[in-house]
Amino acid sequence: MNLIALSFVKEGEANRQAVPNDLSDHGNPPGEEVSSFAAGKEVLENGGEINYQGASNPQNFDDTGDPLGPFAALQAQDGE
Repeated sequence: MNLIALSFVKEGEANRQAVPNDLSDHGNPPGEEVSSFAAGKEVLENGGEINYQGASNPQNFDDTGDPLGPFAALQAQDGE
């Protein structure tokens, strides 16, 4: 959600082209590494580029916009 919201910041408004236009730019290097919406917004509003790291892992995308990197779904059972 932060990447989508940051795409809206970059576009200057919430519009449907923001995601395909900006999402992978904000998730992939180069750019200043940020891990919160507030930090990313500040960099973008000052004319910089960001590389959003996310709460659990880097948020990188391939050329078609599909996410890359590690992903796991875990479920605790019996306290384990």
